[in-house]
Amino acid sequence: FSSLFSASLIAKAASFASTVAIARTVGRATLGVGTLQLDELLFLGPLVMTRDGLRKVAYRINDDGADAAQSLVNLCWITVPVAVGLGLVGARSLWFNRTAGDASADARFARAIAYTLVALVLAMVHEPAFLLTQSRMDQRFRARCETAAVLVKCMVMVLGVVLLSGGIEAFAAGNVGYAGVLCLLYLGRAFRGPGEGEAATEGARATLLPRRTSSGAWWQSNTLGTAKEFWMQSLQKWVLENGEKVVMVFFGTDEQAGEYALVSNLGSIVARLLFQPLEEMALATFGKLQALAGASGTEKEQKLQARRTMHQAFSVLIRLLLLLGLLFACFGPAYSHLLLHLLYGSAWSDTTAPRVLAWYCSYIMVMAINGITEAFVQGVATQEQLRTYNYCMVGFSISFLCAVMVLMPYGAVGIVVANILKMVCRIVVCIVVYVVPALSESSGGEGWGALRAMLPAPEVLGAFFVSAAATQASSSLLYRPAPDILASARHVAVGVVCLGVVVGAVWRGHGRQLVRDIKELRGR
Repeated sequence: FSSLFSASLIAKAASFASTVAIARTVGRATLGVGTLQLDELLFLGPLVMTRDGLRKVAYRINDDGADAAQSLVNLCWITVPVAVGLGLVGARSLWFNRTAGDASADARFARAIAYTLVALVLAMVHEPAFLLTQSRMDQRFRARCETAAVLVKCMVMVLGVVLLSGGIEAFAAGNVGYAGVLCLLYLGRAFRGPGEGEAATEGARATLLPRRTSSGAWWQSNTLGTAKEFWMQSLQKWVLENGEKVVMVFFGTDEQAGEYALVSNLGSIVARLLFQPLEEMALATFGKLQALAGASGTEKEQKLQARRTMHQAFSVLIRLLLLLGLLFACFGPAYSHLLLHLLYGSAWSDTTAPRVLAWYCSYIMVMAINGITEAFVQGVATQEQLRTYNYCMVGFSISFLCAVMVLMPYGAVGIVVANILKMVCRIVVCIVVYVVPALSESSGGEGWGALRAMLPAPEVLGAFFVSAAATQASSSLLYRPAPDILASARHVAVGVVCLGVVVGAVWRGHGRQLVRDIKELRGR
């Protein structure tokens, strides 16, 4: 875990730094085409839909036989023509959807598409070696490979955009560099064999090319069945998480796509580095407590204690994430213009990007709440309840895409608002259908009362409200009329004072209790 977390931290830092350098050099349209069209849709889209399912299967395979590993490799090669076919379909769609330009612009776009398809092929070529590495749970080697590949990608993009003025071709070349480094490292490891101190397992004797197993079949039936389930989940997940990007690319403008890509990259830093670890910890905690409460051999008192502990853990986490989310929703809108101006310059701060970022700060708050409520559902719900929730997710996604189409005239702001509405619906279903009934079991039937007790105290909410109003007034009266250095300093000073007021109110209202609860939970 520490290796992957460190690799993720380095990758996000490098990506953030490269995005700042690139955004200061290119316009919104170039960033939108390079990030959303070439990177998110044409390169990562086919990969996520085809390979992520097998990557999950690799975690379930014990590397104790050549047949299990060879089955994984054989199934992987089935996805290669599918991924390439999806890439070709995507390339054709993007080509006919492009903004008409001169011959040189069309030639650059065609070369960028060709480079991206090359990167896609390279990524699929090394995938069998990756799966064998993952089946052996060699996370340290994976982390080193990912870090090296991301650093190369960022360097290629920055050099191509900033120094060579390569435009969208630099984004495609970055993907080639990323996939090429992974290809060299994973294939080199596979052909070299186990390193010093590594056991030469039976699975290590699997070849990287398709070959029948010892039984004469191409794959084991249980491996194929599990792979089918995960493939369907990967396809559904990609559609759910990237539907708005598809709509933005084909129904919006390149400038709107660039604004959305820039803002979502900023927001993902908070979501992945701050909220995601807490959500994963919550999922593990809820799952273990639910297993203890539902075990047949557990005493009644122990079951009740497990439910009470689950109640307390949910209370601590929901309140903590709600307070963190309120910080972003309270202070983010007033300082979105200043942040974008400092990071990316007036070329971005003078557009509608600050307004998009202001709405995205509210989206961060509902993401935080949704993350912990869904972690609770996934940790305590039965298989039938999870299946029902997945059906609800499909309905929400269809409604979300309809909302995106309706709000599309508002550009990137409309996309963010549609995401907020989708998250709110998911939160409501989680709370009403799953959370409140579970809390009722541990609180004597007072599920809604227990939930209301988890909300911030009125004086804390009042401090947030007053601070939001004060920072917005400061933005309108002190900063926006003449956003120079002196005005920015005054605006920041107002924010610091308001932040001190909020922190003081939170500490008086919940700080000591949160500290005690966290210590008590860690002691258990």
